[in-house]
Amino acid sequence: MKKILVVATNWLGDALFLFPFLDNLKENFPQSKLAVLSVPRIKDIFRNNHNLSEVIVYDEKGKHKGIIARLIFAFNLRKKGFDTGFILRPSLSRTCILKCAGIKQIIGIDNPKTMALLTTRVPAADKAMHKIDYFLSILEHLGLKVNKRRYEFLPSEEDKKYIESLLLKKNIVQDLPLLVINPGANWYPKRWLSDNFAELIKRLKDNLAINIAITGAQKDKGLAGQIIKASGKEVFDFTGQTSLGQLAALMQEADIVVSADSGPMHIAAAVGKKLIALFGPTSAVITGPYPLGEHIIIQKEVGCKVPCYVKDCRDYHCMKAISVDEVFEKIEGILAIQ
Repeated sequence: MKKILVVATNWLGDALFLFPFLDNLKENFPQSKLAVLSVPRIKDIFRNNHNLSEVIVYDEKGKHKGIIARLIFAFNLRKKGFDTGFILRPSLSRTCILKCAGIKQIIGIDNPKTMALLTTRVPAADKAMHKIDYFLSILEHLGLKVNKRRYEFLPSEEDKKYIESLLLKKNIVQDLPLLVINPGANWYPKRWLSDNFAELIKRLKDNLAINIAITGAQKDKGLAGQIIKASGKEVFDFTGQTSLGQLAALMQEADIVVSADSGPMHIAAAVGKKLIALFGPTSAVITGPYPLGEHIIIQKEVGCKVPCYVKDCRDYHCMKAISVDEVFEKIEGILAIQ
């Protein structure tokens, strides 16, 4: 393997789960040139990865939408001369692109959708396996060494300086602990109630000397404003003000991060922060912060099947079952031992 292309999955958390895979792949083939094929919204997560020589952006819903555009993309990819491709999630369109790009060795999970196009088919792993272990099992099946299992994401110096200046601009008290709350998630049943976040902030501000910041994308500004208004307390709003690297730099400055199962939750874990992860319909065993034993995961048994992918669920008892008292006590416990 001299020039290797790894096709990333679409979600931020899954992209971070690829980091140990990339570490071990590079360790097995240190002289190889390693590249990632990424959708636009997560491309920045790969920007500072030291294993990569290139990040190739594949905009399947925009610039590369349609058969002609994809064939042109594959033709341009062919010029780069990749000899090996890894496709880690069954996708007929992406496997076809690798084939049209002239990649001779295409390695992927054995499945009816793409099996005819794969040159090396890896048996599907245990469905209850964490995704990091799942990705690494592909390398193990190929007889390659796997020495690293942690995911680590390091923001750039530029990202760190941006956050330092933003913290000063917002007049955040430097000698008080900083709690970062990430209330958003990519679908509603994964979110803790906004009223609960507001009550938690009230309780924290009334009982502890602490800075509290809320993070999120631009689309989360309304949610953050609702929480801050309901709390009636001073909370620093960072929604829509950070790139992925800058978010990582902010979380590095935090003493604790509280988040639902989301990409930012994994950024917090990847920068080594104390993390309280609020889980409901998703499985912490499969998509939780890794390694599981190093973080506090709060998840309640409510009689529903987990993981549950009913994205339009209006009851979500699983998230409602997590109490403000329990989250407050976990935060208080962490601060007490720092």
